[in-house]
Amino acid sequence: LGCYRSLLEIPGIEGVEPPDRLKNLFRVQVSEPHRELAIREDIEKLSLTTDATSTKVQAFYERNPYPRWIRASVPPRHFTLDEFVDAKGLFLTNPVPADHLKLKILVAGCGTGQQSIEIALNFPHAKVIAVDISLASLSYAKRKGDELGIGNIDYKQCDLLELHRLNERFDVVYSSGVFHHMLDPMNGWRHLTEVLKPLGLMNIGLYSSTARQHISRFRENLNITNESLEDIGVPQLRLFREEAMASDDPDIEKIAGNIDFFSTSNLRDLVFHVSEKLTDLKQLEKDSVALGLKLVGCDDESITTKFRDEFGASADITSWELWVQLEEKYPDIFMGMYQFWYQRSGIV
Repeated sequence: LGCYRSLLEIPGIEGVEPPDRLKNLFRVQVSEPHRELAIREDIEKLSLTTDATSTKVQAFYERNPYPRWIRASVPPRHFTLDEFVDAKGLFLTNPVPADHLKLKILVAGCGTGQQSIEIALNFPHAKVIAVDISLASLSYAKRKGDELGIGNIDYKQCDLLELHRLNERFDVVYSSGVFHHMLDPMNGWRHLTEVLKPLGLMNIGLYSSTARQHISRFRENLNITNESLEDIGVPQLRLFREEAMASDDPDIEKIAGNIDFFSTSNLRDLVFHVSEKLTDLKQLEKDSVALGLKLVGCDDESITTKFRDEFGASADITSWELWVQLEEKYPDIFMGMYQFWYQRSGIV
């Protein structure tokens, strides 16, 4: 039964004592979600925007917290900010003027907490504020953080368009996989930049139109629109998975090769999201320059290594032209996302 519906939906299930062989199933489907329902009452709720797209995206993630995960990969060491910059290979014209013992970090769109927990473990002395529009995702994140004994994350429900309500400015800001679900991604990026201190660092993750061509073609072939996506239920997702595994269409094979293919909530996020905007490197350059942000490196070590292998160890990691050349040669290299680091101008 637990393969086909959430056991938590069964009336009185909390009072059932499962046999030993089903205890893990009950923990994942009953005990933990039940605890999250209690946790959500304690999360601070800031004023949410009435933006129609934000409201639609909020409803999507209330039904489909993303990603659903079990184990955290605990980082092997703690960092000062300078050590972190060196480890990532970032090229800063000016050092970030921050005391690592008083570091303030914002994770905007923290989802179910994987990223915010990793950051808190990397910087145990930092004050980490993690916000998301979805209470279901935030409750999942806080439960996981509590289980790991992490005490330096403050979770809040907040829309990116309302970040000024935090009344804080940050040394480092992360926002991965958020802007491309907004009606106006540039507007979201602008709000995020406004809470970043001068010379502060920003990590942004956005979908590549090049790397996601196969998904765009798939949606176009099925005439899928953002409006029709709201009507796609679990039976349709299961049918799609069955057909995809039997398909020899290269676009669909590529979708079926993604780890998110195997979870209904993750598959929705991968292919059937209700709001999605794609971008390219030239647009990223234009937008970042307009916001006073300078490219200082890539967050993905394997992609940075590929860049060095292609252009040489001394190649300019901040050159948009070289990154464009790399993606033209390897169109799937940003299959996950564009995950770049930026530094804000010192003049604000």
